[in-house]
Amino acid sequence: MQNINHFLEKKLAEISITDENMAKIKEKVKEFFDVLKKYFPEIRGYAFGGSFDRYTSIPNYYDMDIYFIFTNDSVQSLSGNGLRNKLMNILKQLETDDEDEITPFYIKIKKQNQYFHSIPIILDSIKIDCLAAIEIPDQPNTYNIPNGNKVEVSKPEIIKNKIQNLNKHTDGMGTKLIRLLKLWNFTHGKNLKSFQLELLCCYIFIERNKARKFDSLKKGIEIFMDKSLYYMQVKETSFVKGMLDSQIDNKAIIQFKEAKDLILNKRWDNLF
Repeated sequence: MQNINHFLEKKLAEISITDENMAKIKEKVKEFFDVLKKYFPEIRGYAFGGSFDRYTSIPNYYDMDIYFIFTNDSVQSLSGNGLRNKLMNILKQLETDDEDEITPFYIKIKKQNQYFHSIPIILDSIKIDCLAAIEIPDQPNTYNIPNGNKVEVSKPEIIKNKIQNLNKHTDGMGTKLIRLLKLWNFTHGKNLKSFQLELLCCYIFIERNKARKFDSLKKGIEIFMDKSLYYMQVKETSFVKGMLDSQIDNKAIIQFKEAKDLILNKRWDNLF
């Protein structure tokens, strides 16, 4: 392959979701919320989360979290998963196979996924993970989320801010790099979660040694593969122990080793 960076830029162009498409999705979600609010006033607002909100999505592989924010008088429903069940019942009332007089959308609740706190749905053709939430007073964009028999605090802005900081120190290359890494992960078995790739990128290029520069996508991928594998194998930092040990298994380590071999043998096309 004569020009690897040209190849990577071409791949990036193929997987980047346009601003126009993102705007259409956001408008569709707003229309859906307007219907929800009309019939179910206990839902007072909504907020985006996941890779869609962080602008690191790629087609057919992205997580769009939507926090459906309930009024504060629903706080007593947080425990025992009552609030999540309330959202589930609302979505079931709207679930349709065809358009009806209540909602102009096709809405289908998907089979429950591994994340018990979310409710996966299809809104027309858009995949959404719905979360019942109550905003914590005096803490903007911070939510209480019911998860089984416990309540978790969610701060979707944390990773988003880290990625913005990464882009600041890499002249906007951070988001591009993450999108390509997600394509690699999707192609080779999805052994890492979306947010894990994002946090690893931020950790390697910003938080470890202030700012680790890379002047091309090729160089960025090479550094990422090398350092990620090292951190996972050595497990010598609190970040790795806290985030990786409990959630990344040997399949991910094998995936990184195979990626390093492909890069070493200049088989970049097989990486994606």
